[in-house]
Amino acid sequence: MCSASAPSHARMGMLLFLSLLLHAFPSQADTRESRVTAFAKQAATCQSPGPATLVQLGRGLLGTPYGSVGEQGPKDEATGVVMSLAEVDCMVYLEWLLAANSLAGRPQAGRSDSLAQALLRVRFRHQRKNWAERHHFFSDWLDSGPLLRDAGSTFTGAKQRTVNLNCGDRKRWVKGLPCREQAVWWVPPAASTLDSLRDGDLIGLWAQKPGLDVTHVGLIVREKGRVMLMNASSRAMKVRLEPLDEHPAWKKGILVFRTQG
Repeated sequence: MCSASAPSHARMGMLLFLSLLLHAFPSQADTRESRVTAFAKQAATCQSPGPATLVQLGRGLLGTPYGSVGEQGPKDEATGVVMSLAEVDCMVYLEWLLAANSLAGRPQAGRSDSLAQALLRVRFRHQRKNWAERHHFFSDWLDSGPLLRDAGSTFTGAKQRTVNLNCGDRKRWVKGLPCREQAVWWVPPAASTLDSLRDGDLIGLWAQKPGLDVTHVGLIVREKGRVMLMNASSRAMKVRLEPLDEHPAWKKGILVFRTQG
């Protein structure tokens, strides 16, 4: 007959095993929160904003899964901004780096609420959290105040081009938003371009489809004599380093943006 007395040794062992599993594999919400907290703490160790800080922060997110939590992810209570590093796409990856870079050297850098405010400034024009004010395109950041500047004019063979953002042949890429013209400097896929790229440059791989400026974005890192692209890759399904000149879209040319100052 079964007894309701103290659990058997086998059951006690199973309970201990399950307890260890719960501690070893935290819930998805806990994992998201810990990643954001760890990233905020990393930003607090950076002494000042700039290209070197962008690279340092970028390396801290290597291996992060590729994807998008969308607008339904966990939000900061004060700003309503989605705050998750469970996964990132290429634009969201750069958003986190730019936000944390802007806090480097400041006392509030290690706080997640400060990071949320910085993300709000990077993601939206005029810090207005709505779809129409979202920075949907790479070159939107050129019109967002003292964030980035177009460095393409300093490259050999660069040409200025006007992109009619959001206006495709038969549709608009982002529904509900108007078209707008944006002047950018297109930089050719040449050896001289590779020589002139710097650590911490933000680049976009040129798009040939009407209505788009770029098809992919990432951060430049010079490593062991090679120019590498640190990016959230949909091919590798994670944030990784890869040689820029081996990326399939490299031959179409690039846009090059740099932090102000």
